[in-house]
Amino acid sequence: MTQTIKLDGEQQLSVSHPSSCVVIAGPGSGKTRILVAKALSVQHTHHICLTFTRNATEEVRRRSPDTYTSTIHSLCYRTLGHYPGSYEELLSQFLNLPRTKIPKFTWVLVDEFQDLNLQELKVVLAITDLHYGNIFLVGDPCQSIFGYQEALGKELIPLVEDRLDLLLPKFYLNNNYRSSPEIIKKLERIHFRTLQAMYQNPDHVEGTAVLFRTNHQLDVVSSTLTHLEIDHNTRKSITRTRLEVTETNHIPLLATIHCTKGLEFNTIIAFDWGERDLERNLYYVATARASNNFHLINSLSELTHHLSNNGNQ
Repeated sequence: MTQTIKLDGEQQLSVSHPSSCVVIAGPGSGKTRILVAKALSVQHTHHICLTFTRNATEEVRRRSPDTYTSTIHSLCYRTLGHYPGSYEELLSQFLNLPRTKIPKFTWVLVDEFQDLNLQELKVVLAITDLHYGNIFLVGDPCQSIFGYQEALGKELIPLVEDRLDLLLPKFYLNNNYRSSPEIIKKLERIHFRTLQAMYQNPDHVEGTAVLFRTNHQLDVVSSTLTHLEIDHNTRKSITRTRLEVTETNHIPLLATIHCTKGLEFNTIIAFDWGERDLERNLYYVATARASNNFHLINSLSELTHHLSNNGNQ
């Protein structure tokens, strides 16, 4: 069934692998496409695809309707029934269920594996059939930016290998279908990994996003833009959530970097960055959101001038 999803050579190798593996997917390399293709290839089995956002969930469901696609939160909630506790308590209650009450799957497909924390990883391992199960991990340790929420990042892979008692094959996706060659060059200067620009003129991507490290920075700029009557939208980081694709109506979006992972814009403005070398992954994620233009702006006056004169370009 994978012939219904067009794949490049790198993508096809990972999807065709018959057992557990890790796919290290660079920015713009088609993580959701890989998940859909893998879901289609194992649809004859009892399988599940775990994602972090509704957008990814809906895309997998649309392309592979027979795939049980869910966030970890939804999986635990549906298994337990009505549960009013916190997210952490929800996972703990799920993991404390008798083994016979925890659903088991032959294939467990996981999106953005580097963002899982230890409890979430335990859920993934708990639902994987120990005798016949396989895990298909897709993500990018270079885009691991949720350490403050105890995400495991690159440390997750050895934990999975130890649990499964095997060395997981690694497949690397370095073809970028999102960004211009100029943006790829910027990315390679941050993390060298031989990314290849496969789409030379990504004009189909629209919108401008101004990205911040913190909600406080965003609030200060938003207040100033409101005072100057410069239209804009805002999206702030909330614990373990992501920004869903939203219609900006050609109005600049002000957002924290943490809630824009997986999204793309024609123009990215990174504001008031400071010591970039201390936050390489965060800077990498910010840069990777851009299709055509990337600007580093450190002063509020320069930012307001840019937005006033350039709008959504």
